[in-house]
Amino acid sequence: MRVLLVLAMLLAALVTPQTALAQYGKSHRAKMNSDPIRYAKYLDRAQTKEAIGKFGAAARSYRRAVMFAPNNEECAKLLLKEADCEFLSEDWSSSYGAYARLLQDYPLYTPYDHVIKRLRTLAGMYAEGEIGLLGIKDHGMAIKIYELMLQEVPVSKNAIQDYLRLAKLQVEMSRRPEAIATLRQMLQHYRRGADLEEASLLLCSLLVAEARDGDGDGRVIRQARRELARFLARHPESARRQEAVELQVETDEIQADRLYGLGQFYVRPAHRRLPAARRYLHDVLRHYPDTKAAGDAKKLLVSVWDDTEVMATAEPAVGSAASADVRTNVKPASTPKIVVPPRKFIPLAKRENVKKWLVPLGDINDLDRNDDAE
Repeated sequence: MRVLLVLAMLLAALVTPQTALAQYGKSHRAKMNSDPIRYAKYLDRAQTKEAIGKFGAAARSYRRAVMFAPNNEECAKLLLKEADCEFLSEDWSSSYGAYARLLQDYPLYTPYDHVIKRLRTLAGMYAEGEIGLLGIKDHGMAIKIYELMLQEVPVSKNAIQDYLRLAKLQVEMSRRPEAIATLRQMLQHYRRGADLEEASLLLCSLLVAEARDGDGDGRVIRQARRELARFLARHPESARRQEAVELQVETDEIQADRLYGLGQFYVRPAHRRLPAARRYLHDVLRHYPDTKAAGDAKKLLVSVWDDTEVMATAEPAVGSAASADVRTNVKPASTPKIVVPPRKFIPLAKRENVKKWLVPLGDINDLDRNDDAE
């Protein structure tokens, strides 16, 4: 009998849709425990306490009334009242918890404008150190609140500012990859806005910093160059255009250092591949002639190959259009072909002892004959 009961419970758990469980959550139990008498008693007590300004006691009464509410809509209204009373009583952590439950458990009955405004206020107070002991800034809690807001409501009136504040807090907490992901998500959702210029430039600077710390296959530096090109194309009259140009110069330095490192690697005796090393070093001179790595590449080419003539053709002249624009593609210098002289063969008549190599056709299969070949 017990085995059948367990099997029936497992079958019911499999048949019940997970979406329905997620929609009801704790409110499903509250609906099952509905008690009109207790509900009216706690609701009246909470309203009385709220009217006289005892917001802490009112929040506790609203919390008890939620347990006996008749439906989900009433649960959402009471939970909102509880969160507001805890906010007014300066019970910040409990207020955040109530707003989070409201967003996650009752999305159909949540007044998003009001809740997001209160959560934004809480996040700002945590970030500025207005909440907590001795005025210590709690950036971790502020990040948690901003992430909840943008997860539940990714598009809203002031969401661009929320994304930007979240990214800056993540940078201050040394969480650069998370900040990059936040800014990318923001730029996917929004194409126009007052703060998009700042967000785009911040994304470029973070990508450059990430590539500077270590970029194995060069993927991050290529992303940084694409973002910088996109920023310069979208904001041609920006007051911060010079910052983007300086970041572009820095990307050239990073890319040149990377190519020079590869060339230097293949020059070493343990990994010696001189054609590959020469190609990487010439790429530095060809594409990034104004960088510090270009001078190092030139010295290495001279020391290993004495390649002064090829370098002179590969490097553009100072002041030319190719040297002014580091992205200009210059055709590689053609490597001179090695001309092999034709091989000279001595005529057969002039060789010595010609007859000893001539075997009559009739004697090929007769190996026992001792006669000399004629």
